[in-house]
Amino acid sequence: HGWDFVNQTGEMHDFNSHGTHCAGIAAAVGNNGIGITGACPDAYIMPVTVMQSDGTGDIATIIQGINYAVQNGADIISMSIGTYAYSIALEQALGQAYQTAVLVAAAGNDGTGIDPRCCLPPPQPAPMFPAAFTFVFGVQATKHLPDLIGYRANFSNYDCDGPSYSQYNEEQLYNYELSAPGANIMSTVPNGHYRSYIGTSMACLL
Repeated sequence: HGWDFVNQTGEMHDFNSHGTHCAGIAAAVGNNGIGITGACPDAYIMPVTVMQSDGTGDIATIIQGINYAVQNGADIISMSIGTYAYSIALEQALGQAYQTAVLVAAAGNDGTGIDPRCCLPPPQPAPMFPAAFTFVFGVQATKHLPDLIGYRANFSNYDCDGPSYSQYNEEQLYNYELSAPGANIMSTVPNGHYRSYIGTSMACLL
């Protein structure tokens, strides 16, 4: 059913439309003459709230959400969240989740490279977690205008040494593996409306 770990309730609400927009990209019902069709319209959505409505949060709450999703049989855990702060507790929770679920996360929207040895500031290069973890599919955003397909969106964080190589040591191996359209993505928002958003949050649902 889902759970709101911020307000400690199973009655789900979306106070800033971000979650509803992501859910619509993933699984909006198709062939009904209304709005959009999601990437996988037959999928079930397990909504898990771990962030405040202003987009802030903490690692402990995020871990609660990850554990809940795993315990309730989630096949895919999509995380349109991120931090530049490394947490061993988050890495361990996701390492356990990786045993039974596919993990996907947004690379971030600061135009920042993952590795200071091949990316030049500004801004200062740094990995975004959880997208940078080697067992998480980190997703960068591309432009999707007809003449710009496949080109990285200017706002997107990026992996300058490619999806299959990491200049970090063997214990880290930070990288982003995938790219998907993340500019001007139309999807659902609360109360039956639709809106176009940009971001790697949108890309990681495609």
